[in-house]
Amino acid sequence: MTGLSAFCLRNRDILAAAALVVVTLVAGGLFMVPLVTGVFHDDGIYVSTAKSLASDQGYRLISLPDTPSQTKYPPLYPTLLSIIWRIWPAFPANVLAMQWLTLLMSALSMGLFYYYVVTCGYFSRPVALLAALLSATSHYLLYYSSLLLSEMPFAFFLILALFMLDRFVRSDSNRISHKLLVTIVIVLPFLTRSIGVVLIPAALAFLLFRRRLSWMVGIGTISIVAAWFAWSLHSKESSPVVYYYTSYWDWWRDFVGVRVEVRVILFNLVSLAYGIVYSGETSLSRFVSWQPRLWPLIALAGIPAFVGLWRGLRRKEILPWTIFAYLLVVLIWPWPPLRFIVPVLGFLLCYLLGEAWRLLRNLPPSTGRKALVAAASLLLILGNVWQTRAVASFNHKTHYPTTVSYWQSPANWSCFTDAFGWIESHTRPTDIIASYFDSMVFLYTGRRAFRPLVVAPASPYYGVATQPVTVDDLLRTLKANKGRYVLCTPFDRFNDESSLTAMVDEVRRRHPRAVSTAYVGKDPRFKVYRIRIR
Repeated sequence: MTGLSAFCLRNRDILAAAALVVVTLVAGGLFMVPLVTGVFHDDGIYVSTAKSLASDQGYRLISLPDTPSQTKYPPLYPTLLSIIWRIWPAFPANVLAMQWLTLLMSALSMGLFYYYVVTCGYFSRPVALLAALLSATSHYLLYYSSLLLSEMPFAFFLILALFMLDRFVRSDSNRISHKLLVTIVIVLPFLTRSIGVVLIPAALAFLLFRRRLSWMVGIGTISIVAAWFAWSLHSKESSPVVYYYTSYWDWWRDFVGVRVEVRVILFNLVSLAYGIVYSGETSLSRFVSWQPRLWPLIALAGIPAFVGLWRGLRRKEILPWTIFAYLLVVLIWPWPPLRFIVPVLGFLLCYLLGEAWRLLRNLPPSTGRKALVAAASLLLILGNVWQTRAVASFNHKTHYPTTVSYWQSPANWSCFTDAFGWIESHTRPTDIIASYFDSMVFLYTGRRAFRPLVVAPASPYYGVATQPVTVDDLLRTLKANKGRYVLCTPFDRFNDESSLTAMVDEVRRRHPRAVSTAYVGKDPRFKVYRIRIR
């Protein structure tokens, strides 16, 4: 390749990456439900810890009754949000700026992803471009891009770290500044999401294999990881209601344990194969939801991604080994993998599409093969656009962000704000609220709150019988955390809110003096109960 040809290709790659940034920004902006946070729960946690940092209260869960240290989620993303909070402390108006920051990082990750895998020779331009476009038009990815969640900031820092590592190894530079830069970018994914720790051993092994590992990179990365783990051990809580917020290990130990790991791994393996296709081609989501018998076929369609990744491992490059380590953690973690697929969706789609193209190339030559592939690619992208538009339209009608367009009894955001207004007007600032949307309650009312029941993933997702939560358990939890009110609302992802309402009604039946209905919204599923427990 001549120098002029290489220059033209680089310019073309830069333009394609810039176009992907614009596409993601436009799609995400149209999909976004502005000024709403807390619907995923984790997003409310990130914002409340950002508020804590911005108000110089430290890295604490100031939404909880006893304001424990935040020892579960790494601090980088809340720190970025806290900068916006300091500059613009008017909540919820400042949520919009936080949403656009998150969306911008998502858009940059799309552009950088394409430029990285193409210029470093991992995938061909057509495969990388199609994978990026399917990702950028996926309403699952746009959902995580428009909420205040760490998935897409993590994706940006992960791709940046991989890109810098590859460039560092391929260069001859031994400058201290370059080594320091590599040290910093390696730890950024881990400081955004705990699963980013997989990059540390992968990066150090890669640098060692390529004889580019230095004491600065090794000691620097390990020291930062050790410092965070030391902080994670800083807070030890005995209550499941509290360590659900502060500890991955205690939560995993109590609700899953070793006895169900085999079931977790098998379920997650199938879910991974299914989720790659399901997340990348979201127009299937509406159709497949009506045809459960097609689910195994969708899972089978995702297997080529694993085959492509296996082929990549033989290259002994940083990208496939990092994705492999990442998926190993996802396999053993007791939570459905769909959320974890989103940050690495582009890479997984590249492996899937690359393997599909390999199979097509083995077919007899045909003059119409390229045209057929182009037409199929266009249909896949248009299918994503169609489904994303349907979900966005549904969300805007209710002003409530979801990933579905067919929630039978959707909640309207105005019902939430009505309930928050009642709480602000009829409760004292020191009153504590129990609710599944506890972080949201804190942000919009200023009242500290907590979840009265902790979701046990082993039961709803993996078919493992767990100890049921009784009415007496609920009473003890409310008393221990000094809950004065219980807010019940619809919940689009679990059925736990209806369970909570039923349990509170049972408490009222048994102890009529302890519970009374204080508020019923225009949607009767929104209720506030007043609690008097001695």
